[in-house]
Amino acid sequence: MNWRLIWLSSWILLSVGCTHKPTHPTAKLEIPEKPVSIQSQPTLPVSPRWKDGETSLPSDPTPPPVKMPETVFNARRALVIGNGDYRHESRLRNPVNDANDVARQLKALGFEVILEKDADRRTMTDAITDFGKRLGQGDVGLFYYSGHGVQAKGHNYLIPVSANIRSDADLEHEAVDAKRVLNHMDSAKNALNIVILDACRSNPYKGLYKGSGEKGLARIRGIRGTVIAYATQPDNVALDGAGRNSPYTKNLLHFMNQPGMKILEMFNKVGLSVRTDTGEKQDPWISLSAIPEFCFAGC
Repeated sequence: MNWRLIWLSSWILLSVGCTHKPTHPTAKLEIPEKPVSIQSQPTLPVSPRWKDGETSLPSDPTPPPVKMPETVFNARRALVIGNGDYRHESRLRNPVNDANDVARQLKALGFEVILEKDADRRTMTDAITDFGKRLGQGDVGLFYYSGHGVQAKGHNYLIPVSANIRSDADLEHEAVDAKRVLNHMDSAKNALNIVILDACRSNPYKGLYKGSGEKGLARIRGIRGTVIAYATQPDNVALDGAGRNSPYTKNLLHFMNQPGMKILEMFNKVGLSVRTDTGEKQDPWISLSAIPEFCFAGC
């Protein structure tokens, strides 16, 4: 073996191993000197309101209030009755004043008014029939009554000045059932019906007979599109008052003339004022179905 050949081979092998570089060098992970900041996305408002041409979010995300269109009625018609000069029962001082003042106010507010004062039964029934014939679809129909009233067996009777009632059997022929007015309103298919009953002022039949003459008026079952306003809560009596008008009608006249006051708000304010004026003795009520928007002095 040639030792020179062995030495040369070993030298060549050592030289190649020291000078070889790897084909795929190990990758380095570069860490930045400062941390990278991550910007959060802006919070979007809930249900934004966009307009044509807008390129930015609106400042107020609250949706605008929805304004319901005011109902347009064909005509305003009213029947007003005030009975005070009773021939066989206790007289009342204010119903004729109340009827005159309510009729005057309604005319100023655009109502066509039929006015009856100190009416007997025939006059009342004829006026109700005439009122019913004038009503039509799309109208506002209003009935106002001031005077004695009594309930018997679930019916509300309005008392004419000529009534001579001595037993419950007399009511059907001597008095006028308030349901008669509602029946005419129902037949006319009015857009809105308003019934205002400032009765009973006192109970003129107490002790005269048995079975009728319960305190005040009973709740009346209304018809569609109707609001019934009672001067006091059902089964109680209303006061006649010491001034020109009854406590109820005095406040009705005041609030009825307020522009922009919707009918339910008006009756509520009337009731609260009557309660205050009478020292909580009289608490007006209303009974109603769904009704269109209406303001006596314009909405």
